[in-house]
Amino acid sequence: MSEGCGRWVRGMALAALVAAMAVRGGVVLAAADAGSPTAAARDVLAKDYAAAVQAYLDGQYERAQGLFEGLLAAGWRNGPLYFNLGNTYLQRDSLGEAIRAYRRAELFMPRDSDLRHNLALARGQVAEPVGAKGPLYALRSIAFWYDLATHRELALATVAAWVVVCAMVAWNVASRSLASGVAAAVGLGLLGLVGGSWAVKHYELTRVDAQVVVNGDADARGGPSAGQAVAFTASEGTEVTVLASEGAYRRVHRADGREGWIRTDQLAPVRLGDDD
Repeated sequence: MSEGCGRWVRGMALAALVAAMAVRGGVVLAAADAGSPTAAARDVLAKDYAAAVQAYLDGQYERAQGLFEGLLAAGWRNGPLYFNLGNTYLQRDSLGEAIRAYRRAELFMPRDSDLRHNLALARGQVAEPVGAKGPLYALRSIAFWYDLATHRELALATVAAWVVVCAMVAWNVASRSLASGVAAAVGLGLLGLVGGSWAVKHYELTRVDAQVVVNGDADARGGPSAGQAVAFTASEGTEVTVLASEGAYRRVHRADGREGWIRTDQLAPVRLGDDD
């Protein structure tokens, strides 16, 4: 695993460095009030990224983690950064944090084969894996493209489908031909599929509070207090959905249907911005 991750990091280093310098390729500033970084600031961040990659390749995982996390603290967000951070966490036996970092990388580059491979590998290391089906498993089983496209890509595809539908409807109104009618119907069906996928993706990103168990195994209790009986134990790296919060606890739903209350400090959000 280490060798495979190293090859990917080495191959991505130059591309990600160029992306950071140019402020493109999926790199975004998370803080709304941060403004556009100056050329000097971009140069410093790019050098920090290169240093983090080199530290990883040299086996200096603690230093690499600090540098990657420093880039996140500076407001930078992109797929390679989260992927490399996930690799670093995995090397440091922080399984939960690694899975969360990989899940966040998926938001930027869902079709990346190395990312999908390493995420599957990390999930396989969870002591008691219960799957990662989540609340949208049925949709994912039918709409194969759902997990292969980003929120932005689905939004652009929806706009494109709308333009095509408008053109097809205009053609049908003008010609009244069977071909134009069929084309308009197909266009409407396409718009429904793509637009529906975007709407669900938007809901998932903004309303579904996906989190990962970190800092060791977590006791899921019957209520939001340490005095409640333990309903089950969630292994580090278990992916859950938060349903409610009360005090220092959150009620979570696991993929196998079990629910319980876990301490907030043993959960880490997948959604960007929740812990910034």
